[in-house]
Amino acid sequence: MEKPIIYWIRRDFRIDNNPALKFAIDTDQPIIPVFIRDEFVDSLGSAPKWRLELGLECLAQKYKTYGLDIIFKTGSADKVLTELINETNADKVVWGRTYLPPLNDRDAKIKSLLKQKGIMAKSFPGHLLFEPWSVSPKSSDFFKVYTPFWKTTRYKDPLGSIIKVTQIRSSNQQPKSENLENWGLGEGMSTGASIVHQHVRLGEKAAKERLDWFIANKVMHYSSSRDIPSLDGTSDFQKTYR
Repeated sequence: MEKPIIYWIRRDFRIDNNPALKFAIDTDQPIIPVFIRDEFVDSLGSAPKWRLELGLECLAQKYKTYGLDIIFKTGSADKVLTELINETNADKVVWGRTYLPPLNDRDAKIKSLLKQKGIMAKSFPGHLLFEPWSVSPKSSDFFKVYTPFWKTTRYKDPLGSIIKVTQIRSSNQQPKSENLENWGLGEGMSTGASIVHQHVRLGEKAAKERLDWFIANKVMHYSSSRDIPSLDGTSDFQKTYR
């Protein structure tokens, strides 16, 4: 039976323009998309967990249009991935980088562990236009204000080219998935969810609509309005992706 490839969903909730997913598709192997509720997810506050639940619901619906179901699992990432590999006979695991120091260290250990088991493990650029180490200032590890960052990156091309996904191969080996609804990620928001929900935009479709609106109506004033918090003067579409 053909070996599948596991795509480990991290903070990049999109299908188009996703380098890790593109790599998985290009292998021409069946793909098993997996989201793991690990200790990092459990450490999030009520609002981030609520947004995460909404984002996962939206992403799961998008995957269904390609004939795939996201596999939801709870536990430490190394243990869950190892169990999935044993269950499905997958020979590759790919994911997008998160850029969070504690998770970077953890992911490096997972990558090393998988490679020791003979599994190809590879991480890719995630949800940023530029990876931090590619545009770091000479005087420190990262930019603290916007203008120096802009001066450094305005003549640089963002990572990669535009990637449009038309089809994704699904796997006949479907591991048992937990039910996202049973996780209760949004329970901590209580009555606040109904108030905040009307201001939330999620998913690739919403992001593209927001970007089109920004280009048509606001981009010409960006240089001045970006410094005034009371104005809706920035693209503000990155929140729809994660």
